[in-house]
Amino acid sequence: MVRCSWQQGHLAFHVQHGNDTEPPSLPWQIMPLWSMYHCLFSEVGIFGVCHPWFETIFTVRETVEIVAQIYQAYWVTHAVSRAWINDLLVAIIIINCFSGIAIHLLLRHRTSAIVQRMTAVAFDFALDLTCAVIIPVVVLMPYVYDYDPGSRFFPFQLLMDDVWYTNAVAEAQQVLVTSWLDYVGTMLPHVSLLSCVSTIRETVRPERRENQYAVSEPLTPTSDESPGSSARVSSIRRQPQKNKAFIKLLHIICMLCGIAVLIVHAMAKSKTRVSVPGCRLHVSAWLATNYSCSVFTVNCYREGIDGQAETIAPILAQLEQSVLRILVVSHCPNVTVPSAIQLFPRLYGLEFYICSLTEWSATAAAHSAYHEQFHYLYFVHTKMTELPPGILHRNLPASLTSLGLFNTTLPGVPSTLPEYWREHTWDFFGIENSSLDEVPVSLGQLPIVHGLSGNNITSLPVDVFTQPEASGALQAISLSLNPLTTAPTLSSAEAQSLMVLYLESTLVRTVPEWMVAWMAACERGGLGCVGTLKYAPACEEAHGNSSVYSEFCDKDQLSCSGSYNMTVMEPQRPL
Repeated sequence: MVRCSWQQGHLAFHVQHGNDTEPPSLPWQIMPLWSMYHCLFSEVGIFGVCHPWFETIFTVRETVEIVAQIYQAYWVTHAVSRAWINDLLVAIIIINCFSGIAIHLLLRHRTSAIVQRMTAVAFDFALDLTCAVIIPVVVLMPYVYDYDPGSRFFPFQLLMDDVWYTNAVAEAQQVLVTSWLDYVGTMLPHVSLLSCVSTIRETVRPERRENQYAVSEPLTPTSDESPGSSARVSSIRRQPQKNKAFIKLLHIICMLCGIAVLIVHAMAKSKTRVSVPGCRLHVSAWLATNYSCSVFTVNCYREGIDGQAETIAPILAQLEQSVLRILVVSHCPNVTVPSAIQLFPRLYGLEFYICSLTEWSATAAAHSAYHEQFHYLYFVHTKMTELPPGILHRNLPASLTSLGLFNTTLPGVPSTLPEYWREHTWDFFGIENSSLDEVPVSLGQLPIVHGLSGNNITSLPVDVFTQPEASGALQAISLSLNPLTTAPTLSSAEAQSLMVLYLESTLVRTVPEWMVAWMAACERGGLGCVGTLKYAPACEEAHGNSSVYSEFCDKDQLSCSGSYNMTVMEPQRPL
């Protein structure tokens, strides 16, 4: 094409033999698909630039796409804190709203209708490419740099950072698909992008004639009666007059939507200039009536309150309910959890830090009816005498998969625990650096990843993790930093599901044979099992057996620090 254009002095295509209207040589099974493609995207197809209803179909498609973009932008502003992402999405929406009428007004007296239509398609292609490809790549690129290929995960310090974690979850949810509506909104730019590419491809394809050059129409103003476009123009002229009125109405609606989006976004950004004490991550949520904060800390010491429900509730009332993701209640001597906690449907994490938990009643419970995205609940340096009724019930949110009690005064768990949680699926349940002196038998009946490091456990009940009443198989357990003298006893069948066993800094003196067989089976199966007895007396005796030592004593898994790293978290929880 470049050589031909250079020789002719204008845009031209080198013509090959054959008739382009003839179907290609394809298997008969694929011919219906080719026919459908030709009917949709050929030059005179439904989405082709020469179709008499092109402008109507194109404008309707753009209107639907704008509505989907506004819907997505609404939720992006409620979750994503990076201002440039929100501003870029708003700019794309506004450009999309005004581009149709702008192209029509600027080119209607200067070029042919075909050029106008191709300009609109090319412009739409650029916007769709930005939405479908460029923005997701730019949003995810920082997390690509943060990812650690060696551990196949993100650094622990980042995962424990409330702000980084909230941003990562929110931005990933905007790029990935999380619901059917989100799927439709995400796929529309991709479908439109493919449609634009197909339309451009079919339009710029030359008319085939043997041993000739097909020359495009000159890119200069032409009359509708030019020989190269008479067929196309005649098709365009046959558009019903009522279509023009309908297109004009859609253009007006799109422009009004663009103006409304600009006003709403400006109002949302103006609210972020007023800060509320305790907010660590604010967003510019559209149509918010309260302060939009994603990560919020109620610090009783700074607020001058003791933590009673009637003192915490007014503070929570300042926050936009659909925005709050992580709530930390810290330095409170007398916490009574308010029922206002149920007003935040998108709450992702709740933490009590250096508190004394007095009451968490069932009326303020973490409940599946109120919390759709509740993922973790932590009690850190918290005085408590029992698991509160607020979480000891059968209607926990299905999304709540992590429960951690770190450095608490909890003496134990009730024997009735399986009655409440047997049907609930946990990824992690930890009682670490607390006052446990034995492993509760009721824990063995739950399919839970157990974190029991840093307690006073000296022995394990027989078959505590292999009870017949258990509703699932044991997958992981950490017993590090306990005065434990004997490792758990599991048969080869019972250890098949086990993936992690931490016994660091214990008093275990020998490596049981089942652990050696378990690790060998994991290696044969290509599983990433982890077992360690580092700093335990058993490793001193294993020096003579190099294979056992390298498997269980040569790797420091840092499990003694527990699942909640105080070194990382203390700077985020100042007094």
